[in-house]
Amino acid sequence: MKNKILITVFIITLFLSGCKSKGQDNRVPLAEYYSTPYPESTAEYAYDEIYSGSQEMPVSKSVSVLPQSDGVERKIVKNASITIEVIDPIQALNQINSMAVQYGGYVVNSTNGQRYYQSEALLPYGETTIRVSADYLDEALQAIESLTTDVEKHVSSKTITGKDITSDYVDSQSRLSSLEATRKKLYEIMDTAETAEETLAVFHEISDIESQIEILKGQIKFMDESAALSSIYVIINPIPPEKIIETHDWAIKPILNNAVQLLIDFGQLLAEILTYFVIAVLPFIVVIGLPIFFIVRAVRKKNKRKEKINTEVSDLLKHE
Repeated sequence: MKNKILITVFIITLFLSGCKSKGQDNRVPLAEYYSTPYPESTAEYAYDEIYSGSQEMPVSKSVSVLPQSDGVERKIVKNASITIEVIDPIQALNQINSMAVQYGGYVVNSTNGQRYYQSEALLPYGETTIRVSADYLDEALQAIESLTTDVEKHVSSKTITGKDITSDYVDSQSRLSSLEATRKKLYEIMDTAETAEETLAVFHEISDIESQIEILKGQIKFMDESAALSSIYVIINPIPPEKIIETHDWAIKPILNNAVQLLIDFGQLLAEILTYFVIAVLPFIVVIGLPIFFIVRAVRKKNKRKEKINTEVSDLLKHE
């Protein structure tokens, strides 16, 4: 009996090892299911409260029904991003955050501030990430667009992405069912165990299976929530103010007055320069410059006299 139990546990262990390796090979990172088209900016205000589904929701005019394949409802994760220009970004930010609750979701993060634009003016802006019911994604985007004065002109960009996670969801469900059935069988084996060694061996396998079951349940719950709620990342910019060309009245009289005043100022400046020259500079020139002038003049006369004498001497020598 003991050998039979141990052999059974060994076979189940081999089976679980194969399931585990297969599940790890096909596993898709969970972050991809809930990813947004743009990175979420650092939020100044975070909203941790998730509003319950009892909130009153508007009646959707067109709720898309996804086709089913082999009787399995498709799981599609839809997200969106949009950039708009409005007159008052802060007011629009508050309205969009209110829409999150209105459309069965909640605010992930929200931030606002001021920055410079092309007009070199410091203007307010806002950014927010909200989650809404996937069935109301289109209505929520239309409501956000309606905050602008002109959709074609002031909706700078709009992106909607979708990811089909049906195969991952079905695979996780199948592995969960298989693990639960195996766990049930192991409990039956544990009831028939006769020794502590057999009990511990089976208990070890049950613990491993229960750990895998909890992980799969978390993944399945996460995929359900990701498909049920869509993320919308919104950038809210102000409408840049139009540049105003300022014109001034033109008259000849002020121009003439300015020209005359400029002439007077120039004459005064010239008079000041001459006054400083005569009083401050000219005395130095007279005291220092005159002696130098007479010395240079005397030297030149002396040199000319020597040249004249030399010339006469040369002429006499030639005649002789």
